[in-house]
Amino acid sequence: MLDFLFCYFFLCKDTTDIEFVIRKFIRKNVKKGTSIEEVDKKISEKFGEDAIAYQELDYWYYQFYNGKRSLKDKRSPSNSPRELLDLPNEMIAEIISKLPISQRLDLAKVSYRLQGVTDLRTEFMDVIITDDSMKLCFERTFVDSVFLPNNNAYQELRKILNNPKLKLDQLIFDATTHMGTNEQQARKIERMLQTLDQKVHTTAFNTNMFHFKDLLIFLPFLKPGVLEVIKVYHSRLNEAEQLDEPEPFLQTIQKLQELDQWNQITCLDFSAKYPQTLVTCPVDYFFHLEVLWFQGPICDKFDVILSWITEFLTKSPKVEAFVARNFALKFPEICSLISSEIVIKWTDEFAGRAIFKIPDADKVFKISREWHDDRRNVAELVVEKVGAPSHLIPAGQSIFV
Repeated sequence: MLDFLFCYFFLCKDTTDIEFVIRKFIRKNVKKGTSIEEVDKKISEKFGEDAIAYQELDYWYYQFYNGKRSLKDKRSPSNSPRELLDLPNEMIAEIISKLPISQRLDLAKVSYRLQGVTDLRTEFMDVIITDDSMKLCFERTFVDSVFLPNNNAYQELRKILNNPKLKLDQLIFDATTHMGTNEQQARKIERMLQTLDQKVHTTAFNTNMFHFKDLLIFLPFLKPGVLEVIKVYHSRLNEAEQLDEPEPFLQTIQKLQELDQWNQITCLDFSAKYPQTLVTCPVDYFFHLEVLWFQGPICDKFDVILSWITEFLTKSPKVEAFVARNFALKFPEICSLISSEIVIKWTDEFAGRAIFKIPDADKVFKISREWHDDRRNVAELVVEKVGAPSHLIPAGQSIFV
């Protein structure tokens, strides 16, 4: 009996000593400015994974962080403070879900447990890049935003995109910089994406800062089977048009054909820098699309582009809508070049809608347009399949909101 009490006394003493050693270790690391998650890792490596409960680490870490020096614990079971992490995971997740996404991202960095219960689904993330900083916006109103200086912006962006629970409706890369700087930023983003442990879960990928060929940089890092929409346009189209060499559009499309991300999308909205862009490609390269929105300059040979459009509408098995801009033709001329079988239903001098029935097929398209300021030539040609989902082409608007 005495031997048992003797051993028990020293066992308790050793346990108490270890607790004090761990507390001293925590205090030392807090003084150094080490984050709580790093302290957690160091304790596991030095003392073992079960050396201290995370709630206990959380308590002592913030006691020392707020100026406490003593290693003695004055708590008792009856008056121990109740912390967020004392709650069940389901309740913690419900509380965190009420926070803005930027604050949820911060909480997910605190510990593995909080990372596990934090829901990071959000409508979209808009990455706005300037010459000296980056802004991450998580709401269309831009109310929920995070500003990052350039020296750690890409590191923080990597942490966000690398979170396995992040699910985006839209990932947007936006820029206020000139095209030369954008080329440099594209390479930085590519290097950051190469370090990810997973592919980014996003339904739509939008950018205004890169060339169409830069899709070859980004698409391999977006999750196939999830990505549905790609939108690429130039915020400085005039600047882009001043380049001497045309963008190798056909070669880019041919390389994109090798990617699952490209072959599984349903909507493509893009602006091109050169008039011959679209007609350089065989129409079957776009047969996997339901919506094709072409915002580039139309080549001067209108019969060529309209012949391409006719072949696309006639042969594509999935097309629901096609939109093209910058025609310098009258509406009747456009319709006659598409097909002599088109019937135009006029309602007044300038308003009207054409009906295009594909021969030997159960497909009928409605053709409408937006006018240039002169109210004579067509600015935007809109072709919709009869019976297509109404959300694909809202009248007079882009399909991307």
